[in-house]
Amino acid sequence: MTDDTGKPFLSVCVITGNEEENIERCLRSVEFADEIVVVDSFSTDRTVELARQFTDRVFQHRWLGYIGQKAIARNLARGEWILFVDADEAVSGPLRDEILSMLRGDVPDEIAGFDFPRQVWYLHRWIRHGDWYPDTKLRLFRKIRGRCCGTEPHERIDVDGEVRHLSAPLLHYTYDDIADQLSTVNRFSSISSRNEKLLDKSAAELLWRMLLHPPFRFFRCYFMRKGFLDGIAGLVIAVTIAFGTFIKYAKVWELKMGRMSAAPAAAALLAVFVSALPFPSAAAEPADADAIAPPPVLETEDPHPAPGTAALPEGDAAALLAACADRMPRDRVRMSGYVNMRRRYGVSLKETKFAVDADFSADPPVTTYVVGDPESGGADVVRAVRDPVRGLVLSRQGGAPAPAPGDAVAGTDLAWFDAGFDFIWWKPLRIAGRERLKGRDCILLDVAPPDPTDDCAFVRLWVDAEMVFVVQAAQFDSELRQRRTLWVRGVRKSGGRWVFRDLEVETHGTGHRTRLHFDDVSFPDSGS
Repeated sequence: MTDDTGKPFLSVCVITGNEEENIERCLRSVEFADEIVVVDSFSTDRTVELARQFTDRVFQHRWLGYIGQKAIARNLARGEWILFVDADEAVSGPLRDEILSMLRGDVPDEIAGFDFPRQVWYLHRWIRHGDWYPDTKLRLFRKIRGRCCGTEPHERIDVDGEVRHLSAPLLHYTYDDIADQLSTVNRFSSISSRNEKLLDKSAAELLWRMLLHPPFRFFRCYFMRKGFLDGIAGLVIAVTIAFGTFIKYAKVWELKMGRMSAAPAAAALLAVFVSALPFPSAAAEPADADAIAPPPVLETEDPHPAPGTAALPEGDAAALLAACADRMPRDRVRMSGYVNMRRRYGVSLKETKFAVDADFSADPPVTTYVVGDPESGGADVVRAVRDPVRGLVLSRQGGAPAPAPGDAVAGTDLAWFDAGFDFIWWKPLRIAGRERLKGRDCILLDVAPPDPTDDCAFVRLWVDAEMVFVVQAAQFDSELRQRRTLWVRGVRKSGGRWVFRDLEVETHGTGHRTRLHFDDVSFPDSGS
């Protein structure tokens, strides 16, 4: 099937990683599609070789998690409709016939996707009860109306529109044996335990979850959903589900206790740089994608676009950053207000005066930070120079030792980030797709440091497509975990340019958040 322009109508997307035992069965079951897209995470077995026997659209990309990897596959697909199939799954004959029959007809515009049951082959039998069946999944959707989201490792598809149900099953050849299942439980529980929403919960709540959730999951799976009708296999499934639930919360507790006992890592101060730095040019690179939790609502004091580049660059990372820079303050800007520190693991609040004077007309650019009240003599003044050779060089007023990452400044939990986090100057850049955050259409832009570290592999920027303005930034480590996130809570127009009004920065896993609020903004060089 193709549309009126000759483009494929139905694209099947599969993500793989060392799946040579499953990939042939999977791809053979979807040969009815107009296009098959495979995104492989650099398999070391014959997965890629076998996949290329079925399609020439085989791509390789470093692993970004289940959500990110599927987002890449979605972006690469050219069809109007997309069907996601995992490598250990296969489309049954009845489901294939039902999909083709539905798509060959006149699908109403209000229908954005179709879901269907998934049936698991486990311990030499098809599972027909318990938590594993019908296990309904939304996998078939219109590309322009669906997006990949969820919480690792459990991704899902969200669509804008009505979802209809298909009755035939998707077949899931999930585990080779019980040992394979326990290995997966261990791996998935480790991924789930790094969820920041779970880490925010108190130790007492985690204890209650460890005590109550596992027996409930067993009772629901084995009795309420009649898992006992699947015999010994049903009992094994119910027990391992309960065990997986327990071990997930136990690992959350382990991480939380370890992080609370360690020296608190302070929130990274990247806010003021994003608001004023001129962006350098860089070449665009291939796209990748990911998803994270939505930011606080962005409020503006002027609904009209700022002056500057009107057209939004498509697919050109350097042009996109240049457009952002065109809407930001230039030459020199002074901002003052207050900074507020908050700990979520034991309440602790502190509010301190804060000011920044960024002079980008200087060569090299110089920024001066003042934390505290200069009139009372209790201010800490730090000067940052962006040396073209040495990178970001920090010094303290009066010859005092320069702050290092993690140091306290003016007795607060505010830490100064080092040159490795001065991401605006990094290259290369790459467009990583689009995502809606709080109703705003954003372009995802990834920037990588010249020398990636375990703590900082890359930073992702969310650029509001309407304002052409950075509204969120996140730092990811080598395991693709979010380490720091910056949310833009509000902006205003001053001197004909967009500037930040409220920002919030969090260092994940520490419970620390830093809120920056600017009451006054001026442009000394322009006389405003």
